[in-house]
Amino acid sequence: MTLLIQLIYTSRVSSDFREHEIPELLKKSRPANAKLQITGMLFYLGTAFLQVLEGEGHSVDSVFARILVDKRHTQVMTISREPIDERSFPNWTMDFATIDPVEAGEIIGDPGSFTDGAQVRLDSRSTNRLIAAFRRPKWEQSSAPLAAPTARRTK
Repeated sequence: MTLLIQLIYTSRVSSDFREHEIPELLKKSRPANAKLQITGMLFYLGTAFLQVLEGEGHSVDSVFARILVDKRHTQVMTISREPIDERSFPNWTMDFATIDPVEAGEIIGDPGSFTDGAQVRLDSRSTNRLIAAFRRPKWEQSSAPLAAPTARRTK
């Protein structure tokens, strides 16, 4: 059995990147991830990216190495890299959601964490809380103590 890992990172969006470029980024990344059997999710928070990458260690590390030199990212910070028994996003080479920065901060309990000029402040607990909010079916979210996230998702 192949050892799977999950790597979660956050980065600041470079000043010359624009949201309208995301569809092209997804169009290129999804087939590349499929070839490497990478799954995961990319969150766009206006001034920051948060991404979950899952797959074999060498494949995830290869993709992450490219991200580290990608000019769309600044202040890249690894939040976690750990072995997993199963994928959190098994059906997505790259799921995607745009999240309101204020809402994302409220979900993790730190309202200012994604606002303009703020240093992205995430640890693995708050990151997993944000990811879980978007993995739960809508009917579960509505009964949760937090308001249901209102992210825009694309396929």
